[in-house]
Amino acid sequence: MQLTFIVNEVNRATSIPSVEFTNQLPPPSRSQKIILRQIIASGLIDQVARRVPETEEEGRVKKNRFKFLTLLSNTEVSIHPTSSLFREPPEYVVYAQVVRPVEGTRSFMKGVTVPFLVST
Repeated sequence: MQLTFIVNEVNRATSIPSVEFTNQLPPPSRSQKIILRQIIASGLIDQVARRVPETEEEGRVKKNRFKFLTLLSNTEVSIHPTSSLFREPPEYVVYAQVVRPVEGTRSFMKGVTVPFLVST
């Protein structure tokens, strides 16, 4: 709905022939979701992070389920606990911002989404 509003406002403010977009769009198909996620990932390539793989330490597997590394700066970050992806983190994420609480030492990603769908 927000995107529809923006497109309509831009059309009104320019000399582009008037095209009205409706707010009653059907939900996107699976292929449309894939394309939208690819657009998000390519537009925010500097804000992509990959989950840290599990490692072995002293004979036991250390699960790094909640640790991510940003692709460009190789900075360790975590998904913010308020995110819906916090409990089941995907392999890759695109994030809007990184915040660091004053009292904490970890950096958290906010505005997190999955950049692509895993085919089933």
